[in-house]
Amino acid sequence: MKQNKNPRAKSSIHRNKSVSKRAAIKHVVHQNRSVRKNIALHPINVLFLLCVGVLLVVFTINVLADSFTVTAVVPAPALTDPATIISPTDGTQTSTQVIDVTGTCPVGSYVNLTNNSSFVGTDVCSNSLTFDIQIDLASGANILQAQDYNITNSPGPTSGTVTVTYTPPVQPTNPPVQQNNQPAVVTPSTIQLLDVDKGIPYDATGPIPTITQNPTFTGVVPPYSKVVVNIYSNPYTCQTYANSQGYWSCTFQETITPGSHHVVVTIEPPNSKKVVLPEFPIKVSSATPNSSSGNGLPLRITSDYTYRIYNIGQVVGINILVSGGVPPMAFSISWGDGNTSTKFWGSDDELSLSHTYSWINATEKHEVIKVEAVDSAGNTSALQLGVMVRNSAYTSPVASATRFSGLWGLFSKIRPWLSIIWPGYLIIVLLVFSFWLGERQEIETIMRKRHINQLKHHGLKR
Repeated sequence: MKQNKNPRAKSSIHRNKSVSKRAAIKHVVHQNRSVRKNIALHPINVLFLLCVGVLLVVFTINVLADSFTVTAVVPAPALTDPATIISPTDGTQTSTQVIDVTGTCPVGSYVNLTNNSSFVGTDVCSNSLTFDIQIDLASGANILQAQDYNITNSPGPTSGTVTVTYTPPVQPTNPPVQQNNQPAVVTPSTIQLLDVDKGIPYDATGPIPTITQNPTFTGVVPPYSKVVVNIYSNPYTCQTYANSQGYWSCTFQETITPGSHHVVVTIEPPNSKKVVLPEFPIKVSSATPNSSSGNGLPLRITSDYTYRIYNIGQVVGINILVSGGVPPMAFSISWGDGNTSTKFWGSDDELSLSHTYSWINATEKHEVIKVEAVDSAGNTSALQLGVMVRNSAYTSPVASATRFSGLWGLFSKIRPWLSIIWPGYLIIVLLVFSFWLGERQEIETIMRKRHINQLKHHGLKR
């Protein structure tokens, strides 16, 4: 029988045996490895880690793109035409406090409106090259002026002024049969007691307030509600009606005996059931407490806000400058995206507001912010602002993955944890990789030992 001397055939046979031995050794290693290694090196888990890594990379790139800030400013083309107020016309006389100021403005601009040199609102020029800003008028002459700016905040030509004279209507002492006029501001629908005396804010959980012998109680309720304040145990009674904004104020004409008493406030809203607020204690003193009933100036709110562009997820901060009025004051804020908030403020000082806009189904959207205020004497003031919200993810490759607001909300929650998630993910990946390297080293070691044993075995045979 001829001996096969073909070296290629011998090499192929040797290689096949080596592969078979390696597979057998790998099977033994797989059977004997620990449970944690089996779990870590399972193909499904490896695929899961790979998918999580891809999502983390995509989301991190998106976050970095959102937080990238351009510090360079390329001046926009200068405006050549002024903004012009069309309505109301110069010399208008009105008894309506809240009016819409409309006019024309050049393309690529926004308009700031001032009333008696105080900033009262802003708006972006629409496709029809018009602006519309809702403001509240001060009693007497209101000198309105519109100033346009390009997108890099450079002013255009100055426009002329329009004078509107506002004469406040007489407030009814009793609720009218029919309410024809809308309230000047949006009053909170809740029933609240604000002051138990001038300068003493009501706090149900705080210490017992010490008040004067002729106290003044104030609060906010549905407009035109009947309010009855009873101080027991005499009792002493004060009755009044809320005004069109829902604010009421009632001063006791009777002199209340010094000492401890308790108060019950009853509210009778129009066409609704009577509401009795929880009873609370007071202490009447013959001394006059400190009072902060305002400085006698009319309530006025304005802002140092500058129109700018924000990305979704960024915090929009606004400082409201409050002057005049009688504290405490109620603020109603409409953010333009369907969200509203209410704040009560106890001083004629600066009020800070903030809001975060979530997903929008567009690359950018102009949101109108309306801030309306009313003080405890019923004085009102309003301010309209604007903000451009940009959504860079809407047209990005990950738009389909983040188009739903629920998922975007989840990403917004994950964003602060990225600095922790990434190290944890890398540790898990390195752990799995170390298991894989250990397995390979174990197989190689067993293969090497088998080879040495085979050589020794053949040497003995010789």
